[in-house]
Parts: sequence; structure tokens; C-alpha cells
Amino acid sequence: MSDDIIQRLPAISLQLNRIVPIFQIIFGTIGNILNILIFTRRSLRSNPCSIYFLASSINNLFVLYVATLTRLLSSGWKIDPSNSNIGLCKLRIFFVYSSTALIQWFMVLASIDRYLSSCQNARYRQISSLSTARKAIGLTILIIGLAHFHTFIWWSVDYIGAKTYCNIFIYDYEIAFQIFFLILTCAIPPILM
Repeated sequence: MSDDIIQRLPAISLQLNRIVPIFQIIFGTIGNILNILIFTRRSLRSNPCSIYFLASSINNLFVLYVATLTRLLSSGWKIDPSNSNIGLCKLRIFFVYSSTALIQWFMVLASIDRYLSSCQNARYRQISSLSTARKAIGLTILIIGLAHFHTFIWWSVDYIGAKTYCNIFIYDYEIAFQIFFLILTCAIPPILM
């Protein structure tokens, strides 16, 4: 019985890779478009925290169509131009990882803004402004982009057997990259929230 399940796991995985991302894209698109419509309302445009959530919703749409859609095509349907084109490989990896990191960091900015706006000290409350929000969003995008620039250097397209793949082919960098991603995206943002 267990051998039968083990043999069927690849087929189950393939079906999940074909079905689940479609729902993620559909419902994610609807949810993020609704968020954008809400956060661009006149009453919320003057709230700095709304600007962070607006930036996050726009970034989430980008993640849906760059990361989730390309993964659906790659894992579910075996369509992946980034496996044969080094430029697409590097661009896809850069945008997938940097935009995924931005999701967390925009929430950190919103949390910091909420803290500043509720402080008893008037100086801290003054920091919470639309101007600060716009600058913080731009600076965060710049820093995250620069922090992920190394993907242009170390990711490549190469043969594994008879097929080409977009991957890291240097083991030491692969370990360093996983640690970097874990710290930058998974460890630091929750601590700062």
C-alpha cells in the first residue's frame, strides 16, 4: 500500500502544481485589486500606513505574476524560458526573491509607522508622514534591490544531464544564499514587527 502511494506522489504533486497556483493567482488578483481600490480612496490617501499597504498590494500583484505564474508554468506545465535563456534566468530570480522580500519589509514599515503615530512623544509622531512613507518605500526598494543584486552574478543556466536549468551551480554560494534569504526575509522582519 505505501509503495503505491509513493509511486503516485509525483503525479499528485504535478496536479497540485497545476491547480493550486491558479486559485492563488485568481483570488490573489481579486484581493490585491480590491486592496488597491480601498487604499487609493481619498479618505485613506492621507494616511501614511495606507501608503505602505498600497505599496504592499502592488508588490503582491507583481509577485503573483512574476513568481507564482512562472512557477505554475514551470512546475505544472514544463514551460520555462528561463531554463534556456541566461538573461531571463537572472531577471526572474532577481525579481522573485527581491519582490518576495519586499512583502515582509513593507509590513515592517507599516508596523513602524503605527508605532510612531501612536507615540506620546510629538517628535516621533511627526516622523509618521506621507513624505516619510514615500521615502521609506523608495529606500526599501533600493536596499532590497541592491541586497539581491548578487543573483545576477551567481545564478546561471547550465546543463544537468540532457536538460538546461536556471540554478545556482556553486555549492558554497547556494548555502550562503539560503542563509541570506532566511535572515533577510524570514528572521529580521518578524523581529522588527
